[in-house]
Amino acid sequence: MSLYVETSGDGPPLVMLHGFASHGGVFASVVPALARRYRVHVVDLPGHGHSSATADTLDAYAHAVATAIDSIGPVTLLGWSFGGQVALRLAQMRPQQVEICWGQRCQQSIGGKKFLLHDALPCRKAGARQRLSATGAQTDVPVMLEI
Repeated sequence: MSLYVETSGDGPPLVMLHGFASHGGVFASVVPALARRYRVHVVDLPGHGHSSATADTLDAYAHAVATAIDSIGPVTLLGWSFGGQVALRLAQMRPQQVEICWGQRCQQSIGGKKFLLHDALPCRKAGARQRLSATGAQTDVPVMLEI
């Protein structure tokens, strides 16, 4: 399964995953700034944008992304909405492939616990933090990239 990936910039690899019924173009306004510090890979998920391949389960989406970025090495994943769910699933399936996983406006159950990432927009402000809540426990985690 081949996915469409636009790559720009130089630095540590950053993979960006859009939401359902969208495409990688939703990140167009932040990619130039991120590309000054990162090698940005904007992926069109299966069945979206320029990717003709399809997937019918969260695992299939995560596997397709894993295959598309396999040669990049360990990456930072940033997913928005459904893309955040795919990012979280990929991090669970292949932890050796993912250094950092951030999701925005997404939720996911992992090992019987539900994780919810709250509403701050990705890349809006350097150094911003966001809460990750997991059934009763909350931990501060960095979710913004320094621009």
